[in-house]
Amino acid sequence: MSLADAWWQDELGGPFPLSVPLSAGGNRSRGEWHRELLGEVIAPLTGGVARLGGVSDQVLWGNVASAVNAAANQAARARPQFADAAWQAAGVLFATPWLSGERQRPGPAYRRSSCCLFYRLSPEGPRAVCGDCVLAGAGRTGEQASPRSE
Repeated sequence: MSLADAWWQDELGGPFPLSVPLSAGGNRSRGEWHRELLGEVIAPLTGGVARLGGVSDQVLWGNVASAVNAAANQAARARPQFADAAWQAAGVLFATPWLSGERQRPGPAYRRSSCCLFYRLSPEGPRAVCGDCVLAGAGRTGEQASPRSE
């Protein structure tokens, strides 16, 4: 599996669906899947975005952690019989050097450690935040922290 194997679909107004063909996995060891996925596919992708888009590694890897958690959550909800395996796989990814800086383990109540900057998309309107926002819950229940202007 490598970045060259990744397929993506440009979608306006939402995430970019990414996938790799089943043949990209080849006959590799099941024990190294997490290093191959993050090191050979995601790391070059985040590196390219950082170089071309000027987004920090901390934000990009926080987005990866958020996506891993969201994928496990969706799998657990869609197929409850695989929930334990989904959360275990997410835990394996969070234990890698790329994602080990997250303060929380993956799970339904996960809150990311870095800001995705989503709130900056609507500066004049109501404050928009992502579903696992690091800024949410800083005060009383239901209250959100105010991001500092940069």
